[in-house]
Amino acid sequence: MARKVIEVLERDHSQIGMAGVFTKNPAKYPPKEDLPFCGNLSELMALKPDVVVECATQEAVSTYAPTILSTGTSLIVASIGALSNTQLYEHLVEIARKSRASLILPAGAVGAIDALAAARFGCIHSVLYRGTKPASAWKSSPAEHVVDLDSLTEPQTVFLGNARDAAHQFPKNSNVAATIALAGLGFEKTRVELVADPNSDQNRHQIVVESDSSSFDIQLSGKPSADNPRTSILSALSVARSIVNVESALVL
Repeated sequence: MARKVIEVLERDHSQIGMAGVFTKNPAKYPPKEDLPFCGNLSELMALKPDVVVECATQEAVSTYAPTILSTGTSLIVASIGALSNTQLYEHLVEIARKSRASLILPAGAVGAIDALAAARFGCIHSVLYRGTKPASAWKSSPAEHVVDLDSLTEPQTVFLGNARDAAHQFPKNSNVAATIALAGLGFEKTRVELVADPNSDQNRHQIVVESDSSSFDIQLSGKPSADNPRTSILSALSVARSIVNVESALVL
């Protein structure tokens, strides 16, 4: 995801300056003379970035986000599933409030987040998220204990429960479920169904919402990233959009 974000910013938004990259795997990135690679967070923060972007893992959020926010530096979080940990979520929000930093959550690979978040100001009755991905995207996850992913011939539900359990059990697949939960009814009341589809080559997201203000059923199919089939290309583009919005005079 980070490579795609860098590519988009360099190609279309050259006015956005990139201070540096903190990564434990610099070999994954093409060498760039004007983009320093940092071996630890202190080196990155010494470059005084206006905003830091997490494109790593839920563990990275819990490990580094408190320090970043405490300096007053805003943080864009891609691994939103980390916030299913109530203690971490409340801790980060409190730090951001005290330091006047912003904890920014991109919409990611799914649409209708704006409509769902707006409906929350009224009364939402129910939210269902159904996430369908190719069978291969569920490898090395608890789905392997539910079905034989290699022999599937038709779509199979691999998880049915609430958003908090989905985020905990499928940390590499459920950032969308966490985003929907935070935008709407919360982790316990947001229903989640995860599906493995051997006949699909895309990641499909469906949100079904019933509220006093509106009812909608929205589906979106995103093309998987070539580097990581668990995530969609749109996720990286959404992160890039969030970065641009931080610096933009017009935010949409």
